[in-house]
Amino acid sequence: MASAPPTPPLVTPAPPTNQPADIDDNKVPQDSGDSGRNPGTFEDIHKKTRDVFPNPFEGARLVVNKGLSNHFQINHSLTLSSLQQSCYKFGATYVGTKQISPNEAFPVLLGDIEPSSGNVNANIIHQFTDNIRTKFVTQIQNKKWAISQLANDIRGYNYTATVTIGNPDLMTESGVLVAHYLQNITKNLDMGAEWIYQRSPNVPGGQMGVVSVGGRYVRGPWTFSGNLTLFSLSESSIHGCFHRKLNESLQLRSKST
Repeated sequence: MASAPPTPPLVTPAPPTNQPADIDDNKVPQDSGDSGRNPGTFEDIHKKTRDVFPNPFEGARLVVNKGLSNHFQINHSLTLSSLQQSCYKFGATYVGTKQISPNEAFPVLLGDIEPSSGNVNANIIHQFTDNIRTKFVTQIQNKKWAISQLANDIRGYNYTATVTIGNPDLMTESGVLVAHYLQNITKNLDMGAEWIYQRSPNVPGGQMGVVSVGGRYVRGPWTFSGNLTLFSLSESSIHGCFHRKLNESLQLRSKST
């Protein structure tokens, strides 16, 4: 199997640090006796393994949250580091009154700004119907529009289909289009596929496409997930993950590529 080239630069910005803990944008299904359930999104088939460890960083960080009402809170964060520029960020979060579930309400507006540089991160999430959820993400860095992304989820009884458009530019005819689908096959098994298309003057040939197929098997505390990514007829990569929850304080994980 040949070594695979790097995946196209997908638009995957980190959300602001002030996102409320009770906003679960992509739920990972649990093992249950019901063979019909929404499986979440294809991009989250490795979520349990990925979330075992927090994102490490060098230095120190101080975060202060203050709730101003049941729907609005502000956030102050100070990061001190010798590897990157220390900075202060101010953030805010608004959660609307459209109650979808005991732990979910929409719309959600959240973002932060770094006053010293003017860098801005912003997210807007809204569930228009029981089945349609839309998310808009934007980032401004170094006084330039760095990222603009619009994603739309269609969540059926036992499937999720998602279409994402990233950094569209009509002047240069560039951008990224991502479409993925995840289907609940049985009460334990989910399978799906993803297609990524990128068009840019910086890409060899002006455009490229990547196809992935994958699945997730959940049984009790055990979770197995894997995907096969095809860059071309001769280039591919395989990614596999294993997760087991032993108790409330201990989890095991393993992954290979």
